[in-house]
Amino acid sequence: MFTRPILLTLALSSVLAQAQDPAIRLVQDMHFGGLQVADRGGMITLTHEGVRIALSPGLSPILRPTSQEARFQLSGPPRARFFLRLDPPKPLLAGPRGGQIHVESFFPSFPSLEGTFDAQGQAELRLGAKLDIQAGTPEGPYALEQVILEMRVQGSPEPRVARQAFGIRAYLRPVLKLSNGSPLDFGSLLPGSTEGTFSIAPDGSHRSTPAGGPRLVRGNPRPAAFLLSGPPGSGYNLQLPTRMLLTGPGAPLEVREFVCDLPVQGALPTGTVPFRVGASLVVPPGQASGLYRGLFKVSVCYQ
Repeated sequence: MFTRPILLTLALSSVLAQAQDPAIRLVQDMHFGGLQVADRGGMITLTHEGVRIALSPGLSPILRPTSQEARFQLSGPPRARFFLRLDPPKPLLAGPRGGQIHVESFFPSFPSLEGTFDAQGQAELRLGAKLDIQAGTPEGPYALEQVILEMRVQGSPEPRVARQAFGIRAYLRPVLKLSNGSPLDFGSLLPGSTEGTFSIAPDGSHRSTPAGGPRLVRGNPRPAAFLLSGPPGSGYNLQLPTRMLLTGPGAPLEVREFVCDLPVQGALPTGTVPFRVGASLVVPPGQASGLYRGLFKVSVCYQ
């Protein structure tokens, strides 16, 4: 008659004992995502909240691939104190042609890599790090798949230990370069009897609208010339301004409707691609004569 209760009690004790054993479950590896790196290298931090912060002017994050902090689910005795250790403490990520990236330090969500389990014996660890990328590091993927997270929980007679391997990855891209060869020039215009626009297309053609708008009297209107260079096949994203102002003797003149003869999103067919940018100048009647100048910005980033 007493066999069943005894067996049930022993089974329950066994389950409780197993639940107290420390364990680490890997939720996701660490990935710094895509990084655009100049020849002089630089440093970047990935926080334990997954935010990338460039610490050097020669380095900037790009959208693809995306970044993420390492994340782990820890379990052990409820309310017990645990201590964490990373091996190696300063890993080296291996990449193409013998390239290496140094992990300078880690940034855990637990200060000093110590914490306490909650009442259910659970805790979550998020882990970021700082990379030091040396000058001349080759472009391409970098990784180290066997970084060990070790967790020690104080117990009797000896501390109990759990270990879990995780990976750290990054992808380096060289800087896309954009240079300006010649400015956007609207030539010499005579204001019309009504407000109008004088437009220059990327192919160099130009026109004035409406009929009573500004008129070209001399000069050679031409679009701005640019040169985009980078690794062939790289996806890029061009950003043109929406408007800007020219300043001179009279009221500022608005320039708008910027357009170029290169798709604003695409892939570089070769290492260097020329393109031109046109726009439309708004000229009111009675505008003061003189020289009007201004600066506009064209930027490029990896797609």
